[in-house]
Amino acid sequence: MVFQTVVDSIDKTACVVSVERTDNGYGKINIVTGTNTDKTEYRCMEEQVESFKRERFIRRLKMPLSELEDYYRRKRNFDRNKEIRHIALRRAYSKLFIALLGMDRALKKKKYQIIGDKRIHTGKAKIYCCTHAGSTDISVVNEALKDHCYWFWGDIGEYYKKIDGLLVWLNGAVLIDTRDKQDRRNALNTAIKVLKKGGNILIFPEGSWNITENKPVMHLYTGAVEMAIESGTDIIPVGIEIYGNTFHINIGRNISRINMYCIECHTYIRPAVTAGLIILFSIALFYVYT
Repeated sequence: MVFQTVVDSIDKTACVVSVERTDNGYGKINIVTGTNTDKTEYRCMEEQVESFKRERFIRRLKMPLSELEDYYRRKRNFDRNKEIRHIALRRAYSKLFIALLGMDRALKKKKYQIIGDKRIHTGKAKIYCCTHAGSTDISVVNEALKDHCYWFWGDIGEYYKKIDGLLVWLNGAVLIDTRDKQDRRNALNTAIKVLKKGGNILIFPEGSWNITENKPVMHLYTGAVEMAIESGTDIIPVGIEIYGNTFHINIGRNISRINMYCIECHTYIRPAVTAGLIILFSIALFYVYT
């Protein structure tokens, strides 16, 4: 079906003369198309098209981690146009998920304190943009927000072959291999589809832990802003700081009306909104520090 779609998109007179498959999951199609009705002239073309073979569950359990990561990266690329489903079901499950996060936090003897909460619940999807203070802040902040969120999760290795990964999958997650350009684009598009369907996204736009001594906010990637522009969604900044075993969390005001800017202005709008997000992060963290 994939091969036929490619052929039809090139020329109605096209025909596949050979198909080569490789071990890395990609197929190369050699296509010949006629340039006129009597087919006396031809031109040859090659098109790279992804094919994907689904592996059985037992086979996946036996895969080494590197092979498993590659398998799911190719699967995400193959499913990139797939519709987002079951958001309502995942939202219902999230109450249990949040309770489990609280139990896990209590067992680890960690606490959290909400300094302030200025968000406005509009009944629409939201993008929670959080500063990144450590490895466990995603679970703690999700519990503190008490809102269903798809995790925008880059720790791929932590996801597979673990019960934690199953629980996060049930809640909803947008996985991303930050080393792969195509996977980054697929993850961004998937997150936009989630938002358009009414789901929330929880993301750390810094991309890594902030372990600097005197820098409240590190460089921010613009993916969250692009999500907001494309989906017409509010961004809610969340400042997080850890002192001992306590997470201090400040939830800022909604950054709204981003979707009013035209698509042609993205080049200028993204840096401006990102700068605004840095300021709001800094304000949120100021209340944490004081």
